[in-house]
Amino acid sequence: MLPFVILGIAATSAVLMWTNYRYFQKTIDQDYRNIIRASASEIDLFMDNATEDMESLAWVLRAARFDEWRAEMVLSAFQYSKPKFDRVLLIFTDGRCIQASGDDSPENQVAAAGVIEKAFSGLSAISEVDVGDDNLPLVHMAVPVRRMGRIEAALYGRLNLKHIWDVLEGIRIGDTGQIFILDPSGRHLAHREIDRVVSGLPGYGSRTLHAIKDSPFPVKWIEHVKGKGYFCLGVHLTGQDWVVVLRQAMPEIYAYLNANFIWAVTFTAAACLLAVMLGWFQVKQFIRPIETMHKQVLQIGDGRLDLQVAVKTNDEIGDLGRAFNTMTASLNETIDREIRTARKLAHARNLALLGISASKVTHEVGNLINNVGMSASALKGEPLSRKGTLVLEKMETEAARIKTFLQDFLKFAKPPELQPSPVALDLVLREVLAMHKPVIRQRGIEVSMDWPPDAPRVQADASLLYQAFNNLVKNSIEALDGDGRVAVRGTIDGTWLEVSVEDNGCGIAPEHRERMFEPFFTTKGKAGNGLGMAIVQSIVTAHRGTITCQSQPGQGTHISIRLPIK
Repeated sequence: MLPFVILGIAATSAVLMWTNYRYFQKTIDQDYRNIIRASASEIDLFMDNATEDMESLAWVLRAARFDEWRAEMVLSAFQYSKPKFDRVLLIFTDGRCIQASGDDSPENQVAAAGVIEKAFSGLSAISEVDVGDDNLPLVHMAVPVRRMGRIEAALYGRLNLKHIWDVLEGIRIGDTGQIFILDPSGRHLAHREIDRVVSGLPGYGSRTLHAIKDSPFPVKWIEHVKGKGYFCLGVHLTGQDWVVVLRQAMPEIYAYLNANFIWAVTFTAAACLLAVMLGWFQVKQFIRPIETMHKQVLQIGDGRLDLQVAVKTNDEIGDLGRAFNTMTASLNETIDREIRTARKLAHARNLALLGISASKVTHEVGNLINNVGMSASALKGEPLSRKGTLVLEKMETEAARIKTFLQDFLKFAKPPELQPSPVALDLVLREVLAMHKPVIRQRGIEVSMDWPPDAPRVQADASLLYQAFNNLVKNSIEALDGDGRVAVRGTIDGTWLEVSVEDNGCGIAPEHRERMFEPFFTTKGKAGNGLGMAIVQSIVTAHRGTITCQSQPGQGTHISIRLPIK
């Protein structure tokens, strides 16, 4: 994604720079065309003003009625006010000549004679560019002077073209830009560098000049001088047959554009660098939780299924982490469930083997106990010493205890065989409490039973549940120190019927509570065989129920049995 962002930034910047270049190029061409057209107009205006000045002077001289003194004063005043004319003469048809004071007679030049001759023919005339004694360009001008409808004189003026330089100097084009004028031969008529004008060297070849003259629009070209490029634009002045050229160094023209390009490249590079930094930061932010998750997944792969992946985001990675945690939790539960199932299967298999063996052992031991009991009964009819009587009573007690243990052992060793039928558990519980009523009265124990009137019957084996509840009530009574309280409650929880037996006796220590359902574990010493709670659990499990115990030492015990209603 990041390369595409950088490529997009670079492409956008390139398009903008190219658009800026095209617009700048178009603007430069249009602006320079406007400048050279304005310059050409200024030069045309200069020449038109010079012609109008000569014609206005001719009208003034006609009003002076050709008085020699007045004419000389008018010519001197004109030349003083119009310094662009360095020579002004009034030439009559009879050969007389009036000139400004201090001025010499016109030199015998072909160009001057040509325009004077045209003026005598009634036409205003301007000569081609001529060169004076100082090798500077000039133009001869002459206009006719009429009086009473006749041409009586010709007004001659020599226009020094160096005054056009003032016009060109007023047009500033940067530091290197300049406008100059060429005659048809390519000679400089006006230029900022006076040496070019004085030397008389041609500025451009005839091919370039012809191309400019033949085009109705400004002509553009690029010239190279000493390895440096110059932008040139030329236009033809048809009135004077001159060529006006605009010339400026290319580096100056494109300095602003190049500076913009540099700024654009710098900005693009900075934007790309910023995009790379932001992208790297985003990638690190994106990769960091993945790396953390990868490390934790490796640890989970080593068997630490209890480890949870740290999830701190709410994006797709966070969803993946939470899903992975759910998966590991489910896998952990599945493994635990499989382990418990395997243990139960192994226990069931062991119990099955134990049941087969227990039947035979119990049968043989039971026969032995019966024989011992019969022998003890027979000895009761015989005269015995006091010591013999005590031994006989001890023998009968131990035989009864062993017989009870064998009965409990058979119940535990053989899986319960259910004979289910609809059973009202409150009746079973009341029967259990009634069986313990003599002990309850003797010890002053407070017994209560809270049973919901709408409690439904459950499909169960009444004799087995009687055995389980009897064991629980018996344990609660034995846990009381003197008088105490035993509470039996029934509650309906959805599709389950919960029966709880609670007492306020001595309670069970935590380390004993964890082992209370283990076979042969007892805290009663010889008074117990450790099979009572194991038998209760097997009966409840056979009914698809659960049994839980909550107890704290000195605070009593709460045992809850949950049985499915259906």
